[in-house]
Amino acid sequence: MGRYKSITVIISPCHVGLRNIRVGRGPHALLDAGLIENIKQTLPKGFALNVEEIRSVQTVLTDIEGDIGRSFAVLRYISVAVQKAVQEESWPLVLSGNCMDVVGVNAGLNPVTEDGLKKGQISENKTREVIWFDAHADLETPDTTRSGYLDGMGGSMLLGEGFGNLLGTIPGYAAIEGRQLLGVGFRDFSESEEKKIREKGVRTVFGKKPLDRGHYLADLASALEDKNTIGLVDSTLHLDVDVLDTSVGRANEFAVEGGLGEQDLIDCMDLVGEKREVKAMHVASLNPEYERWENIARVAIRAIIHIIQNVFDDGSSM
Repeated sequence: MGRYKSITVIISPCHVGLRNIRVGRGPHALLDAGLIENIKQTLPKGFALNVEEIRSVQTVLTDIEGDIGRSFAVLRYISVAVQKAVQEESWPLVLSGNCMDVVGVNAGLNPVTEDGLKKGQISENKTREVIWFDAHADLETPDTTRSGYLDGMGGSMLLGEGFGNLLGTIPGYAAIEGRQLLGVGFRDFSESEEKKIREKGVRTVFGKKPLDRGHYLADLASALEDKNTIGLVDSTLHLDVDVLDTSVGRANEFAVEGGLGEQDLIDCMDLVGEKREVKAMHVASLNPEYERWENIARVAIRAIIHIIQNVFDDGSSM
C-alpha cells in the first residue's frame, strides 16, 4: 500500500461547471452530513486532513463557452489539485457533482511530461484500473447520445472516445484500455453502451431486477480476478451514489431500482480495498433535493470511511 502523510479532500461543487446547482450541491451536502468529522475520527494521530475547494473556474476563452467548455475547465482544475496532493504525499478524496470528473481525478494520478500527452494516447500505466460504481454506464459519445447529456459520457472519455482535443488539455490525461475499466451496478444503459461494453472488454457487474442481495460481492470478486486483470494492482475508485438502490434513498433524478443495498456497498468497498491499492477516490452525483438524500449521504460516508481505513492500514497508519 502507498504511504501517505495526510488526506486531501478536494471539493468541486459544480454541475457542468456551474456552482451549487443540482448535483453540484452534493459535495457540501456530504460535508453537512458529517464527513469531515468522521474522517478526523478515523485518521490516527500524526496524519493531517486538508480541505481544498475549487471556488472559481476560468474557461479557456470566454465565460460563455457552455456546458462543454465549463466542464472541461473543471476537469483541468481537478487534475491539477490531485497532482498537487500526490506530490505532497497526500491521499486524494474528490467530492464533485458530475461522474465525468473522475476523468480529471485519474489524469491527476499520471505524471506530466514537458511535452504533455498526445491526444488519444493510450496510457503507459498498465497497472491501474478505474473501478466505476454507478447505475449508469456513462459510455455515450457525441455520436451516440440521444439526450446530449454530457455527464453520460465520462466512461467514454476515459477510453479516449470523443472530445479528443479537449481531453488533451487535461494535465496528465491518457486514455485507458477497456480491460482497465470495471463497472459495478450498471443497470440503466443504451444499446450502444451495451455494445461498447462487449466490444471494449469492459468488465461489468450488472445490477439486478428484482433485487438479488449478495450477488454483487461474489460477482465483483470474480471480476477483480478475471484473466484480463493480470497486472492490475491499483485503482482509481469512482462512486456515483445512485449505484445504491432506491430503497436506500433517491440519490438524484436518474436513480433507478435494482442497485446495491447499504451492506452490499460496504462489502464491495472492503473487497476493493483488499484486492487493489486505491490511489484516489471520487464521490459524485448526490442531489440533496430528493427524498432520503440524508440516508444516501450517510451510506456514502460509511463507504468512504471503509476505504480510508484500508488505505491507511498498512503499518504507517491505522
